[in-house]
Amino acid sequence: MSGTLLVCDRAVPQPSRDTASLRMSRLLEILGSEGWKLAFHPLDGPTPKTAGERLHDAGVEVLAPGPGALESHLGERGEPDIALISGPYAGEHAMPLLRRSAPGTAIVYDTLDLAHLRAFRQAKATANRSVLREALRLKGLELELTRSADVAVTVSDVERAILSEAVPETEVVIVPLAHVDGGDRSPPRSARRPEILLVGYWAHPPNESAARVLLDEVWPALAARDPELRVVLVGAQPPEWLVAAGAASGGRIVVTGHVPDVAPFLESAWCSLVPLRFGAGVKGKVLSSLAHGLPTVGTSIAWEGIPITDGVDGLVAEAPEAMVESVLRLRADPVLWSRLNEAGPRLVGEHFSFAAARSAIIGALEHSLARSAART
Repeated sequence: MSGTLLVCDRAVPQPSRDTASLRMSRLLEILGSEGWKLAFHPLDGPTPKTAGERLHDAGVEVLAPGPGALESHLGERGEPDIALISGPYAGEHAMPLLRRSAPGTAIVYDTLDLAHLRAFRQAKATANRSVLREALRLKGLELELTRSADVAVTVSDVERAILSEAVPETEVVIVPLAHVDGGDRSPPRSARRPEILLVGYWAHPPNESAARVLLDEVWPALAARDPELRVVLVGAQPPEWLVAAGAASGGRIVVTGHVPDVAPFLESAWCSLVPLRFGAGVKGKVLSSLAHGLPTVGTSIAWEGIPITDGVDGLVAEAPEAMVESVLRLRADPVLWSRLNEAGPRLVGEHFSFAAARSAIIGALEHSLARSAART
């Protein structure tokens, strides 16, 4: 199966920055390997030079940004066989245009994660009425985009169940994150430094909130009870308060800013701690830790969509006190540390491989073409 496939997203992916970009880059890699002629339309611009060149080198045509450019492209090239619309922002702009100007195109709506679910959880955690209003708006938008699509895609059973119940007329398919495991890049316990790692794109509210929980509610007790420990926060656009915390810590809190490759940090740390209070979808930061054999402690939100057994594949801890005790257990128990170190890459390989993602996205495209043919 191959043909012309138009991808509409908010921006050109920058895979070293955030999970959504990494996911899109790997989907494009899979689709290109299947023989699809790919065009990528970003709603926002300008296109970063390096990111645009990366897609061009992979054989993906990068279109000019903006809704007007999309309309011109459709007028010049005609209808693509399939359009993959990624996320509610792109959907809000691209879905009506495609349905109006390309009625014969099969449309797959990729939710990324459910933005309204994340916003409802944020509103509950922060008692923020404006976030609640935005959650209600996003819910209406995401359900309408799902209804308008031939097939919708999610990353977890939780989100598929939500959409399938609300919009039963549209088929919803799980396409897992395509993750590369760490292979043999999983140094043993003896080679690890006493570092607690949290990775995040800090402009994303759930990640900044998690950093607050870590530094304000977890780290003081850990620092007092284990004077060898450091905490390392890796990711782009750290806020001023986070940079200041690192500068005032005497070297025990390290804030790196953007790094081109997070792997060296995953390979050298003692454990990953992911104290998310709200969010949605499957968390790429957790999968990356598992893939590199880095024992991980996280809340149920952090683990959502990842089929772990507590104490076998990772450690679940909700309250700050439980997080402290979990990290100290990993410091004191070499058997537990080794068990989690071995289990992580195996779990990622079984459930989040390129093969699993390829099979799922191909199935979604096939279903969308069949649904579109029946519709027209």
